[in-house]
Amino acid sequence: MTIWTVIAAIAVTASASNMIPQVIHSWRTKHTSGLSAIALWTMSAGNVAWIAHGIHQADLFLVLANALLLASGVALLVMKRMYDDRG
Repeated sequence: MTIWTVIAAIAVTASASNMIPQVIHSWRTKHTSGLSAIALWTMSAGNVAWIAHGIHQADLFLVLANALLLASGVALLVMKRMYDDRG
């Protein structure tokens, strides 16, 4: 295990620790008006780019970590669409 693998693990843990609780909270409360759709779209686009980079570098950890973050972002976007449209 290299220092870069450790740094990557810390980065993924920090990012996931931010996203997963938000997904859970949004699901439970059915409330997403405080979330920025632009920020979620931008983050998701960044995750797609990181996945592409990970595939190019043949870095499975990078691909899987960003796939998890992308799934969280997409889940929040879907919930934002569903819950904000309730009006």
